[in-house]
Amino acid sequence: MTKVDFHLNVAHKIKYASKIIQKARAQNLKVLVLAATPELRQLDHFLWSEPADGFAPHCLSNAPLTTLQRTDVILTELVTIEPHTKRDVLLNLSAHVTENYEQFQRVIEIVSQQEEDLQLARKRWSFYKSKGLLLELHNRL
Repeated sequence: MTKVDFHLNVAHKIKYASKIIQKARAQNLKVLVLAATPELRQLDHFLWSEPADGFAPHCLSNAPLTTLQRTDVILTELVTIEPHTKRDVLLNLSAHVTENYEQFQRVIEIVSQQEEDLQLARKRWSFYKSKGLLLELHNRL
């Protein structure tokens, strides 16, 4: 069963996502990051530059298949992913629930301090709860 973690009141979603990606990589987990194009571009840049002494290897979902298969972190606007590039964790920076959430062991929802983002997160929480999933809340205030 998919476990869903909500990280609320995050001051800087991109920086926070980078930390979660680093933790997942340390546990040898494969991550799919779902976000809108502007956030994907920011995260792509951030993962190449932070921390200063290293970077998190990653690629965009339109990379060649061999690259997708070898890379632990894939950045995408779409959750549809080929079975041979299966991921363990969905890191959701978007405003909606993905239809394919059950293909992941874990979904991590990152929610900013903005009221609109919090309201949309409440809807996602209700959706996951209605599906009987294990939910955990991490308030970053």
